[in-house]
Amino acid sequence: MTVFLIGKTTICHVIHETCGPLFEDLKYDFSKVPITHEEWSKVADRFDQRWHFPNCCGALDGKHIAIQAPANCGSEYFNYKKYNGIVLMALVDADYNFLFVEVGAYGRESDGGVFARCPLSNAFADNTINFPPPRPLTHESDEMPFVIVADDAFL
Repeated sequence: MTVFLIGKTTICHVIHETCGPLFEDLKYDFSKVPITHEEWSKVADRFDQRWHFPNCCGALDGKHIAIQAPANCGSEYFNYKKYNGIVLMALVDADYNFLFVEVGAYGRESDGGVFARCPLSNAFADNTINFPPPRPLTHESDEMPFVIVADDAFL
């Protein structure tokens, strides 16, 4: 057990005051959604090179992070895994680098529900992130669409 000579509330404020600015300063260095056809194509080329999965522009999934539920929150944070948590939604490239992260949704929400409300979903829907047009696979002539791989929770 770690013991601090200051109160728990004070420590929480120090962590938030320290981590918030660090995140704001570094988030674009370590998490960047591609915004051009060329950037998406580079991500897809790396998936093909490393995993032999052509025209794949990312892997998307949600992860439940266990938390101590806030007082009087009811079942908002209680998830299907039978514990309280928040959902971290992430899109990663072929090397597991984060391209997009959304964290903080209630644990009771499904991955599909969290994705449907997140900015990335809207950007895909209106193509403001310039997802590339279909291109032929290696040694093929028919064009195939680019994809994001995810499990059936996103259907």
